[in-house]
Amino acid sequence: MHRRQFMSVPLAAGAAAVSAGVGLAGFPTTALAAAATPSERISVLDFIPVGLRAGVLDGTGTADLTAYIQAAIDTRPGVFLDVQFPTGVYRVDGTLRVLRSHIWLSGENATLLHGGAGDAIQFGDGINRWDRIQIGGFLMGKAQAASAGAMIRSRLCSTVIVRDCYFYGDNKIFDVMSFERGYMIYVHNVISERCLGTHVSISGTGPDGDRLVDLTVYDCRFDYGRTALSGNGYVEGIYFRRNICLRQHNISVSLNGTPQWTIPSVKLQENDFDGGDSIGVQVNYLSNFQFNDNWFSSLQDTALRIDAQAAGGTVSANQFYATPGRSAMEIGGGNVVITGNTISGGNQGLYLRGSSRNVVFTGNAITYMQGSAINLYENPSQVTIVGNNLIGNVGGISSGGTTLNVANNLIAAA
Repeated sequence: MHRRQFMSVPLAAGAAAVSAGVGLAGFPTTALAAAATPSERISVLDFIPVGLRAGVLDGTGTADLTAYIQAAIDTRPGVFLDVQFPTGVYRVDGTLRVLRSHIWLSGENATLLHGGAGDAIQFGDGINRWDRIQIGGFLMGKAQAASAGAMIRSRLCSTVIVRDCYFYGDNKIFDVMSFERGYMIYVHNVISERCLGTHVSISGTGPDGDRLVDLTVYDCRFDYGRTALSGNGYVEGIYFRRNICLRQHNISVSLNGTPQWTIPSVKLQENDFDGGDSIGVQVNYLSNFQFNDNWFSSLQDTALRIDAQAAGGTVSANQFYATPGRSAMEIGGGNVVITGNTISGGNQGLYLRGSSRNVVFTGNAITYMQGSAINLYENPSQVTIVGNNLIGNVGGISSGGTTLNVANNLIAAA
């Protein structure tokens, strides 16, 4: 991993490049005049005693550096601060806390080894709001297996960026990144593998400022873990694009609102959900969603499951291949348009639950299912099945359903 130019406000530009504010209910609006705030770049090595530096640089050091690194993070309050970590191994047995705005933790191929229990790094305290926190350029790992905690936990922070990092879990990291309430979270070019819990989790506890709003995760790889992306409660605005999710043990992507809050505005695009014992994507209490151009392969359970309280979305141009689980798609929600998908090999193509309603299934191809191409046994209602190719399946379209529009499907048995 080489040194990259981070994408947030350049230090030389200072406050001139800072936006005037987020403008969302419950979130603060910040206005900074040009050049009102100075910027500074420091090296964390300057805060580490001379006698410990050689061990950092050659990777042989075992001393706990928490206090020294914390001092670097806390220094020069009121400035735009870039804390640089030169190449080396930094052992941290405590928790590093970032309780300030406008700070960059910049690793230059640096390794952060967490030797303690609980969280390795915390952004915010969950009480005060902090803005523009960025971390990148690190390899992160644990010295011992954890049963709780995250490598990075952000609480009530806005414009948080995690990029160009490699989390090597080695079955010791529990959760990797956890974002609790806040606004504008970016996770880019991250590799995370072999964690015991969740790679990326987001949550909100209430409306307005207690939501988690706008998560963007792209160009990442999540390999081995319980779940790649988990979103629960008061969250909205999720953009998950061009990510590889391999061998998750539970659900690759799980998004669930509550009876009091339906998660709005979700896009899953150009992702690879491959292998493992898991469901590919599961959603409930969700609206205004688009799942398109994704690849689902070799999953041991349902590839895409849209539960009863999810409604109002499109599923298009996805490929489902060799899914030996119950079905490629299981739809329990309503107002869903499914078009242009290819489903090949596996147990069952489309399974419509009794709770599903107003589902349009058109222009899709289902081939070589070991069971039915389309299963209507639970009697879904207001379903359109028009213009699909159902070729080489053991069963075509099952009986069942009410208020159906079934026409112009090409059906050729196995």
